[in-house]
Amino acid sequence: MTKKYFIISMVTVLIIMLGVSFAYYRVQIIGTGSNMVLETKYMRIVFTDTTEIVDREIIPGWSTSKTFTVENKFEDDTSYDILLEDYTNTFVTVGNLQFKIVSEDGGYNTVSDDENYIDMPKSQNVRTIALANNIALPTNAKQNYTIYLRYKDSEESQTADMLKTLSGRLGVREGTDDKGLQLANLPSDSLKYHILKDNVAYKEEWIEERVTFNTTYTDSYKTFFRTNNAENGDTVFYYAGNATNNWVIFGKCASTRTSGTVAQGYYNCKAGDDLYWRIIRTNESSTGGGIRLLYAGSGLQENYGSNNTIATVQNAYIGTSNWYSTNNAPNYVGYTRKTNDYTEGETTLSDIRGNEIDSNIKTAVDNWYLGTFSGTDYENSIDTKAIYCNDRSTTKDKTGGLTKGTYFGAYGRLTLSKVVPSYACGVNTSGFGNNYFEGGTKEDKYTAEDENAQNKIGNGYLTKIINEEIVKIPAALMTADEVVFAGGKYNTTLTSPYAWYYLNASVIGTAPEKSITGSNFWWTMSPHFFRSPALMFGVDGYYP
Repeated sequence: MTKKYFIISMVTVLIIMLGVSFAYYRVQIIGTGSNMVLETKYMRIVFTDTTEIVDREIIPGWSTSKTFTVENKFEDDTSYDILLEDYTNTFVTVGNLQFKIVSEDGGYNTVSDDENYIDMPKSQNVRTIALANNIALPTNAKQNYTIYLRYKDSEESQTADMLKTLSGRLGVREGTDDKGLQLANLPSDSLKYHILKDNVAYKEEWIEERVTFNTTYTDSYKTFFRTNNAENGDTVFYYAGNATNNWVIFGKCASTRTSGTVAQGYYNCKAGDDLYWRIIRTNESSTGGGIRLLYAGSGLQENYGSNNTIATVQNAYIGTSNWYSTNNAPNYVGYTRKTNDYTEGETTLSDIRGNEIDSNIKTAVDNWYLGTFSGTDYENSIDTKAIYCNDRSTTKDKTGGLTKGTYFGAYGRLTLSKVVPSYACGVNTSGFGNNYFEGGTKEDKYTAEDENAQNKIGNGYLTKIINEEIVKIPAALMTADEVVFAGGKYNTTLTSPYAWYYLNASVIGTAPEKSITGSNFWWTMSPHFFRSPALMFGVDGYYP
């Protein structure tokens, strides 16, 4: 295979979040409302203030509060939910528009690490949202509430919020079971906590699911989604479209170079520079539960334009490599493989799957990881149980032997009329739009933990023997399915504002930005087809 550029993804936790800058704005919110007393069979709810959450102009530094009382007039205990009805919030910035709920007599209180405020949930369409579910209310009890709302006065510009809308009414209904994900159940210093807080406040139920992947996705407003199309059906949260709040800093460019073939260091970066990453998604809880990142370069440079700060990282790839030095057999789609031998119609997938021979691309990633993270404090934050998928499942029955014209699983999922990507490695069933013969296998699920360790479903092949010791190297490549979830589509050019995986700027300026790798193609980990040559999916840096 010819020499191509590549970038890597890896799993980490507890990483520094980057912010995004905007300018000040003014926006008029219209809505009146009135004082209200609501009597139900079980409860009496008195709204002291208007039920409308906003009744005047919002500017930086704006704040308001609403008070109400919930009283149980029934002889039995009951419960209730606190609602936002007819609610919309199209604000773009993160961490500015916030609320908190305070009750000092047995009611519900929000929990957060910033003066008890949490971000208002986003909602482009009018809907009802539960701020709290199933609050216990004993007989003859009364619970008093104050709900505080604010728009923080920030030194960062906030022009992205100009002309955006916030509207809705407070309400109460009979209690329902809380199926949401409370941030209080997550460590406040974990990256997953901050991801959910920055995007959806504190409820999993506020996160939407994308159901159509037949076109590219470059939306700048809805950029955070969930899916259970993942290993073991776990819920996974991911970024798509023109997301701008999925940047993190993790690691440093190596300050020393070790001779030989193991730890090279200085991989296309300046010694000591911060390393920048984009968050792809959360990992499945059953495979470690970390956060998967895509390397996005080093050496941040800021260029100041009229109303924009264009922060651009440099050299968003770690080097160049071919996949193998040849590609005339299906063996050569493997991140690792078992044999150099291939006989048309006789060699099976079981014959080529294995760990005897590393691909050139794996060797390059391994060397970079060893030169950058091995022996550093950062290494303790990298998850060794996460799965990296080299899906060699096939679209047709190939147990009798591989032949020219063999198409692999990602081709069937991503290139046919019904495009359904999957984070679960090798899931090829009729539920994904086509009938496949062979599903996923442990041999294609690359992990740094071996089969005898905690992760029973990975192959343990992300390792290298150094000085007679097995060294774990939990880093590999992004998959074609992950690219589609992020907003890409097979053989289709993106148009501005593009999708986050393509760009290397944290805020898009007035001029078109380069691809994350300039105009260069970069590899994914997903096999495409074998027609001699064997080909892998990749991303064209010039035509996204």
